[in-house]
Amino acid sequence: MPIPPALVALLRRHLDEYGTAPDGRLFRAVRDGRVRSTEYTEVWQKARCKALPADEAGTPLADVPYSLRHAGVSLWIKAGVDPVEVARRAGHSIAVLWKFYAKLLRGQQHRANRLIDDALNDPPDKAERRSAVGRLAAHAGQRGRVLPRKLYAPSLLRNVAP
Repeated sequence: MPIPPALVALLRRHLDEYGTAPDGRLFRAVRDGRVRSTEYTEVWQKARCKALPADEAGTPLADVPYSLRHAGVSLWIKAGVDPVEVARRAGHSIAVLWKFYAKLLRGQQHRANRLIDDALNDPPDKAERRSAVGRLAAHAGQRGRVLPRKLYAPSLLRNVAP
């Protein structure tokens, strides 16, 4: 699974300091055995108390380690990672991703409009835009249709050279 450079750096530091268990596992118990769930839960609760403000430590926020998975997927979505890639990395189907995480995407209309506007106004290659508009006009003409006047609005074509 591809991971971002920041996480690679954290994992490398961990490996440099602690190495791996003899069987290659990244995390191990004190005597190189498997970390039992009771040990993990105990360590997790101590970490929560250190990481969270006192008023949140007693709440269900991140009460189990699995919460990190949800937090990670939520972060990817909010960061603008393509939902298909988020689903792939999380091992979800797109349907499952939308079912559980669609609420995170609400209220993103301004961001969506900005992304669309940026794509329309600043294409990587101006010739590409001229070509795309030309193909669209030709396609509409072949079908006997007239393109809407709005398509030729100056704001849409402001960076297109004749």
